[in-house]
Amino acid sequence: MTSMINLLYKSLPALFLISCSSFPFVEYGSEVYKNFILSEDLKITQEFYEETPYAFIRAKIGRSNSAIMILVNEEDGVLNWISADGVRISTYHGKVISITGIDQGYRLVTYKKPDNTKTHIVDLFGPDLYNLGISVSREYLTIDESIELNQKIKIVGLVEETFNAEYIGWRGKNFFYHDIDGNIRKTIQEIHPNLSPITIEFVKLYRQ
Repeated sequence: MTSMINLLYKSLPALFLISCSSFPFVEYGSEVYKNFILSEDLKITQEFYEETPYAFIRAKIGRSNSAIMILVNEEDGVLNWISADGVRISTYHGKVISITGIDQGYRLVTYKKPDNTKTHIVDLFGPDLYNLGISVSREYLTIDESIELNQKIKIVGLVEETFNAEYIGWRGKNFFYHDIDGNIRKTIQEIHPNLSPITIEFVKLYRQ
């Protein structure tokens, strides 16, 4: 959690794929990487958004300060984001499927299963627990909201995901917000029983 402060779905249906005309990737450790992601007072203005050629997200755990993370590569639909101090988050169709570089790690093993799958498998780290079964149900809602990214983004749909890991008594809800084009723009997700929920805003979308 401290690392996340310092740095700057069970799979969803095809409708919610992040919109993909072409973005370069940033080489980890490069001068461009450092100049971009190590800026202490980075503000997401419209000018900054338009002049930045890289896809990036804004992330926070619980009530911590928001952090900027940039996309370093894409592999088979998985987007890999990295922070200034090496925290890595992977997302698939807008859902966090792994996080490393903090004390409590997480990996969704069955992230490629269809969205109607009722049971998924996750690995937890810190303490380690492998092959944890989680039961899942989803509700698809129509909403009319706006979120402030580089500009106001209209949100028209919400996937509310309820999960239960009965073996360890861990249960909760995850939330995935999409815009009128079907792009996931915000997710609030529980990824570890010892962590507050992680909130991710997809500010500049990856476009292949």
